[in-house]
Amino acid sequence: VKQQLGYLPSNFVRVSAWKDRSNSDADNKLPAPVAIQTYPLHGGSERRQAKAKGSSFMLSSPFPTLFWLTDPEICRAISELERRGSIHEIQTMIEQSADLTDRLFQSHEEYARLRWSSITTEDQKVLEAASKRIESSSLSRMHDMMKHSGIAGSNVTAFLQTSNCTTLEKQKSSSHALPTSAPPIKCLHAHYAHHRSTTNTR
Repeated sequence: VKQQLGYLPSNFVRVSAWKDRSNSDADNKLPAPVAIQTYPLHGGSERRQAKAKGSSFMLSSPFPTLFWLTDPEICRAISELERRGSIHEIQTMIEQSADLTDRLFQSHEEYARLRWSSITTEDQKVLEAASKRIESSSLSRMHDMMKHSGIAGSNVTAFLQTSNCTTLEKQKSSSHALPTSAPPIKCLHAHYAHHRSTTNTR
């Protein structure tokens, strides 16, 4: 991971996806990291962390990217797809399929659930307490981002709030129809990192 990124992130948790090395790398037969899991807090660059030092350090350095794509070759390939306009093509494909739209929302909900469950109970309590402070709407937004936002920070809870539902399952069981449009795809790197980390880890 350090070779791929140039440093080891301070909030590194584990390698969440691997791949076999190419035949050209005959000197190293060990699998190579594809993606890593990070802790949702205490993240960012060393400069950012140094700026956030203090009593509110934990709350000043959120890192909502739970799964981080680290493989340089895959990153370049996905960047090329984005450059060619693949995000728009995939978005169109999803919005034309109720099944794909449903599965995308489920992926976002899973991401939010995994992120929140990865936070320690102690840190969850700090975030919950901070979100209830009337004088700090920014802390409330951060709590909501950590607990409810999906892949690449997508806000997938707005459509639920309109029907007083808090999860996709409640929305399905209610009399309200599922949304007919999908949230915009922001980053294929983030979606692929999630896929490899939860579905196809090797």
